[in-house]
Amino acid sequence: MTMLAESFDHLLKIAGTQSFDRVVEQHIALIAQHPEVPEIYHALAMYCARFRRFDIAEMALKSTLELDPDHAASLFYMGRILDEQMNFEQSTQFYQKSV
Repeated sequence: MTMLAESFDHLLKIAGTQSFDRVVEQHIALIAQHPEVPEIYHALAMYCARFRRFDIAEMALKSTLELDPDHAASLFYMGRILDEQMNFEQSTQFYQKSV
Protein backbone atom coordinates (compact mmCIF):
# COMPACT_ATOMS: atom_id res chain seq x y z
CA MET A 1 0.00 0.00 0.00
CA THR A 2 1.35 3.44 -0.89
CA MET A 3 1.81 6.19 1.66
CA LEU A 4 -1.10 8.11 0.10
CA ALA A 5 -3.36 5.04 0.28
CA GLU A 6 -2.35 4.51 3.90
CA SER A 7 -3.18 8.14 4.65
CA PHE A 8 -6.62 7.77 3.07
CA ASP A 9 -7.19 4.62 5.08
CA HIS A 10 -6.20 6.52 8.25
CA LEU A 11 -8.67 9.32 7.42
CA LEU A 12 -11.48 6.80 7.03
CA LYS A 13 -10.65 5.21 10.37
CA ILE A 14 -10.51 8.46 12.34
CA ALA A 15 -13.63 9.90 10.70
CA GLY A 16 -15.85 7.95 13.07
CA THR A 17 -13.79 8.35 16.21
CA GLN A 18 -12.23 11.83 16.24
CA SER A 19 -13.77 15.29 16.54
CA PHE A 20 -14.90 17.10 13.41
CA ASP A 21 -12.12 19.68 13.74
CA ARG A 22 -9.45 17.00 14.15
CA VAL A 23 -10.59 15.11 11.05
CA VAL A 24 -10.67 18.32 9.00
CA GLU A 25 -7.16 19.16 10.24
CA GLN A 26 -5.96 15.74 9.13
CA HIS A 27 -7.48 16.25 5.66
CA ILE A 28 -5.80 19.64 5.38
CA ALA A 29 -2.47 18.15 6.44
CA LEU A 30 -2.79 15.50 3.74
CA ILE A 31 -3.72 18.18 1.18
CA ALA A 32 -0.56 20.10 2.16
CA GLN A 33 1.48 16.98 1.41
CA HIS A 34 -0.36 16.14 -1.84
CA PRO A 35 -1.99 19.33 -3.20
CA GLU A 36 -2.21 17.80 -6.68
CA VAL A 37 -4.59 14.96 -5.67
CA PRO A 38 -8.25 15.95 -6.26
CA GLU A 39 -9.60 12.96 -4.34
CA ILE A 40 -8.32 14.36 -1.04
CA TYR A 41 -10.27 17.60 -1.54
CA HIS A 42 -13.30 15.55 -2.55
CA ALA A 43 -13.00 13.40 0.57
CA LEU A 44 -12.83 16.54 2.71
CA ALA A 45 -15.93 17.89 0.97
CA MET A 46 -17.89 14.69 1.59
CA TYR A 47 -16.89 14.62 5.23
CA CYS A 48 -17.89 18.26 5.76
CA ALA A 49 -21.16 17.86 3.89
CA ARG A 50 -22.06 14.98 6.19
CA PHE A 51 -21.95 17.48 9.05
CA ARG A 52 -23.77 20.12 6.98
CA ARG A 53 -20.65 22.32 6.86
CA PHE A 54 -21.45 23.32 3.32
CA ASP A 55 -19.10 26.31 3.43
CA ILE A 56 -16.05 24.09 3.79
CA ALA A 57 -17.48 21.43 1.50
CA GLU A 58 -18.09 23.95 -1.27
CA MET A 59 -14.53 25.30 -1.03
CA ALA A 60 -13.11 21.77 -1.15
CA LEU A 61 -15.24 20.86 -4.17
CA LYS A 62 -14.13 24.01 -5.97
CA SER A 63 -10.53 22.97 -5.37
CA THR A 64 -11.28 19.48 -6.69
CA LEU A 65 -12.83 20.95 -9.82
CA GLU A 66 -9.89 23.31 -10.35
CA LEU A 67 -7.62 20.26 -10.46
CA ASP A 68 -10.05 18.07 -12.41
CA PRO A 69 -12.90 19.99 -14.10
CA ASP A 70 -14.53 16.70 -15.17
CA HIS A 71 -14.55 15.07 -11.72
CA ALA A 72 -18.09 13.68 -12.00
CA ALA A 73 -18.64 13.01 -8.30
CA SER A 74 -17.55 16.52 -7.37
CA LEU A 75 -19.76 18.05 -10.05
CA PHE A 76 -22.71 16.06 -8.71
CA TYR A 77 -22.07 16.94 -5.07
CA MET A 78 -21.52 20.60 -5.92
CA GLY A 79 -25.01 20.43 -7.39
CA ARG A 80 -26.31 18.90 -4.16
CA ILE A 81 -24.71 21.58 -2.02
CA LEU A 82 -26.03 24.37 -4.21
CA ASP A 83 -29.43 22.68 -4.08
CA GLU A 84 -29.27 22.73 -0.26
CA GLN A 85 -28.53 26.45 -0.49
CA MET A 86 -31.58 26.83 -2.78
CA ASN A 87 -29.40 27.95 -5.66
CA PHE A 88 -31.39 25.85 -8.10
CA GLU A 89 -30.16 27.38 -11.34
CA GLN A 90 -26.50 26.70 -10.59
CA SER A 91 -27.23 23.34 -8.98
CA THR A 92 -28.96 22.20 -12.17
CA GLN A 93 -25.91 23.22 -14.20
CA PHE A 94 -23.61 21.14 -12.01
CA TYR A 95 -25.99 18.15 -12.09
CA GLN A 96 -26.05 18.31 -15.87
CA LYS A 97 -22.25 18.50 -16.12
CA SER A 98 -21.92 15.44 -13.87
CA VAL A 99 -23.57 13.07 -16.34
